[in-house]
Amino acid sequence: GGGLPGGLGGLPLSHSRAVFISMLPPNISYEELCSAVGEYGPLESVKIIPDKRHGFVNFVDPADALQLMASTGQQVPLRGKPTLLQWGKARPVPNDLLQAIRTGATRSIYVCNVPEGASEAALTAVFSPYGELESVRMVPKKRAAFANYTSVASAIQARERLHGRARPAPFAEAAAAEAASGVPGSGKPLLINFTSSQQNCMRARNGRPPPWHGGAYFERPAKGRGWGGGR
Repeated sequence: GGGLPGGLGGLPLSHSRAVFISMLPPNISYEELCSAVGEYGPLESVKIIPDKRHGFVNFVDPADALQLMASTGQQVPLRGKPTLLQWGKARPVPNDLLQAIRTGATRSIYVCNVPEGASEAALTAVFSPYGELESVRMVPKKRAAFANYTSVASAIQARERLHGRARPAPFAEAAAAEAASGVPGSGKPLLINFTSSQQNCMRARNGRPPPWHGGAYFERPAKGRGWGGGR
């Protein structure tokens, strides 16, 4: 996670990718916070401290953190009220995690072969053991889903544990109903790949899967914004 707020006289900490956010609205969700800041670049991790109403956002690329700070005047509105942004101190991204990010790993995964009729509660039960979730979304009529974690490391762990494996126990009831109804392809193992989180919710609501590229699903960043970490 991020460290204590840093910077001197509003000047950025050298090469910091961490932003400390205070004055968060009560009961703010990870999805709300990530939607507000995630458009500036891929996030490596996010942490909210509810009782103190502050949080930390760690970008993959320090340039994206700088763009957030410079573009917003160090204030981001949430629920119509301003929050205060300050520079934070972040540990370097571990080499193995950085390499995974460079080859497509993100905080978000796209899951195929989800049993027809599976609930979001079942999705949460399947994916929450691997880390804190920002959100989960079913893709209607596609037998697929999105799971967005609050850290890239959690998404990597979920994919390593579940990709190509038999459907976990929380899917048992929906899987049995699917098999009984003779749905083609029922019983196939879960297939999981990375995707970017920013457009997942809209795609899920519209019933569209994300684009596929080089072994990972992802959305193109906005013009002029890089992926960071070599993308």
